[in-house]
Amino acid sequence: MTNTDPDRLLHLLEVERKVLKTGQFSDLAPLAHQMTQLVDRAIGKADIKTLTRIKAAAERNRNLLAAAQAGVASARSRFQAIKDAGRNVQTYDQCGNRAALKPSGPWHELRR
Repeated sequence: MTNTDPDRLLHLLEVERKVLKTGQFSDLAPLAHQMTQLVDRAIGKADIKTLTRIKAAAERNRNLLAAAQAGVASARSRFQAIKDAGRNVQTYDQCGNRAALKPSGPWHELRR
């Protein structure tokens, strides 16, 4: 690979893809900083073929990032549901209305 700005940007986009796929999200901030500094110069020097590759790589990474965000949100929601499972049991009353079932005794959380 040559050492032009567009090639360096493509390389950083590939590194970003690997970071997103491995879940090493703490490595994203330094990459974003490097790409921000490089993007204007790279776009100004790139030909149409290279611009198309840059756009495709950036869109691919955007989709990976969106999937990672959705996964984190889903995990957070599931964790909260598990955490609340013993406290907020939902049932129905005699009329068919949803009602919370309150624990009958003192609530103690076991921590290990």
